[in-house]
Formats: sequence, C-alpha cells, structure tokens
Amino acid sequence: MHNLPQRVNSWLAAIFLLIGIPAVIFFAIAVPPFQVPDELVHLFRADQISHGAIIGTRLDDKSSGGYVASSYRLLFQAVTTADSARFAEAYRIPLTNQLEFQNFSNTVQYGPAMYAPQATALALARIAKMTALQSFYLARFFNGFAALAVGFFAIHIATRGRFIIFTLLTMPTSFYLMGSLSQDALLLAGSALFWSIVSNNLSTGRIPSPSIILGLAALLVVLSCGRLPISHWRSFSF
Repeated sequence: MHNLPQRVNSWLAAIFLLIGIPAVIFFAIAVPPFQVPDELVHLFRADQISHGAIIGTRLDDKSSGGYVASSYRLLFQAVTTADSARFAEAYRIPLTNQLEFQNFSNTVQYGPAMYAPQATALALARIAKMTALQSFYLARFFNGFAALAVGFFAIHIATRGRFIIFTLLTMPTSFYLMGSLSQDALLLAGSALFWSIVSNNLSTGRIPSPSIILGLAALLVVLSCGRLPISHWRSFSF
C-alpha cells in the first residue's frame, strides 16, 4: 500500500484518457451546434484554412475574414431558428464547394496550427461528400481527440507537476472545450505539454540542450500565434 501513490501517479496519463475519451464524446454530441462561445467563427476560420487560405482579408479597421463554404452559414441559420420545420432542414444541408465571404475578425488573426485538426476534418468531409452537420461533428471529434492525444503525452512525460497538469486537463471546462471547435482545446493541451518539457529539464538540474531550447521556442511561438490580439491584426493590411 505504501507504493500506491507512486503507482497512481504513474497511471495518471492512462487515467486521463479513461476519463477524457467518454467526456469528450459526451460534450461533442450533447452540446448543440454553435452553443459553445464563438463556435461559428471558429468554424469559419477552420474552413478557411481547410481551403488553403492561411491569411485572411482585412476590409477595414473593424472587418476582416475570408471565403468559407456557404453551407455553414445555412447550417447556423437552421439550427439557431425557433422554427421546428426549418430546424429539421439542418440535417439535410449539403456541404458544397460554393464559397462566400464572411466577416470573422475575432478569429481570423489566430494562427493555423491550432485549427489543423478541425481543418483536416472539414477537408475530409468534403471528399467524403458529408452533409454540413456531419462535417461539423467530425471537426469536433478531430479537435477533441487531438487535444486528448497532446494532453496524454504531456502528462506521460511530466515529472514535476504531473498531478497539477492532470487536474487542470480533467476539469469539466477543459473537456467542454475539447468537445467543441474552439482552438482553446489545443491551446490548453499544448500549454500543458510546454510545462511538461520544462519540468523535465528542471528535475535534472542541467542546462537544457540546444534542441530542447529550440523545441520550446517553436512550441511557444505556435501557442502564442494561437491567440494573437485583435489590435495587432488590425494594424496590418492584407
């Protein structure tokens, strides 16, 4: 019994998946579409990236965005209406290649890395000729499982602070974001990974190798670009 705490500590990564997989599946399915804050504009940004457009278009000081599938605007209008007949149409909206310009100035400045899982899912959905609603849920699942994978790795390699990382990543809010289209899911998991790498070096008491320093710097840049301030974006013209 005296070794039980050490054993539990070594199992935390597996326990995280054991809790996280059903939790993410639950939130991805149970939370209605677009009920997560800013989920529509996260969808627009992911779809823009899925079409190969990394940088958006700035119209003026308050408007910027890009070209996305018109199917997602129709989906949003259908699922947010009080008309039950129109709500039923959401299941039949096809995912077409027809693009239209949308203003999503509060997400267009975010870097593409944190939208990679969602963008991949949307691109695959077009290839598989899914409906707009099916592609929406597929993107949720891709985002959630990617965040779970990064979180698992972060907990697995952590030495100091492993239980703290586990606790933060198993909060209901964390799983709620993982079951959505928000890039905050990977930001949380990526930040946990950053600390895990740092904790490993602190535990050795040695100066980090150049490869570790470069890796941490690259990860920091990716995480920082995941949520660039809007004022910074608006100071440039594209």
